[in-house]
Amino acid sequence: MTFDPVSTAALGLGLDAGGTQTRWALARADGSVVAEGQAAGFSGLQLTDATGREDIAQALRAVAGAAAGHGRIVAACAGVTGFDGDDSALLVAVMAQAFALEARRVRLFNDVELACRAAFAPGQGYLVYAGTGSIAAFVDEQQQLHRAGGRGGLIDDGGSGYWIAREALRRIWRAEDESPGLWRDSVLAKAVFDAVGGSDWAHTRGHVYGASRGQIGELALAVAAVAESDHAAKSIL
Repeated sequence: MTFDPVSTAALGLGLDAGGTQTRWALARADGSVVAEGQAAGFSGLQLTDATGREDIAQALRAVAGAAAGHGRIVAACAGVTGFDGDDSALLVAVMAQAFALEARRVRLFNDVELACRAAFAPGQGYLVYAGTGSIAAFVDEQQQLHRAGGRGGLIDDGGSGYWIAREALRRIWRAEDESPGLWRDSVLAKAVFDAVGGSDWAHTRGHVYGASRGQIGELALAVAAVAESDHAAKSIL
């Protein structure tokens, strides 16, 4: 994406919005990074309701506040998880308002397409990405995106943070159903229960069914932390 370097303080804003966090960076026309940081994650799927749209706007306002003082933002380019081009005008409007930009100064991609374009020239390489979700992508020489996976945790997203957390919880609670109290002998179960705040079903239920995809995906960190000392955790990874 290009922008007019109308002054030495004119900056472009790049956003990588995922379910767990939003990473941002400010850069000059020559590509040198001036500032970077993190904010709350969001997804294009949240555009479907007022609460979700406000959550997106709040995350973007946080970025705008953190970026203030480094220079004037004259353009923004974002890669957003869960965004497939639907409601693009709506998301453009939310971003334009947050950063005081004209709509034509905002460009949107799915997060994996933006990552693929950043890593390879069109037609030159495949990107395999695993975060909260997982997907593989290829942008051909005609600028068309081809993808595999990325269908969401309810279907698969194998190898993603969400999938790792789901597999761990499934194993833990299946074992509890078969042998109540077995979690006390499981390093994996202890680590996951510490992360959700307790060992009873109420804590797991409250954490999982009251959390976002990103928050559930963060449980993968607990699984990874014990992988060298727990066979079940290692086999999941």
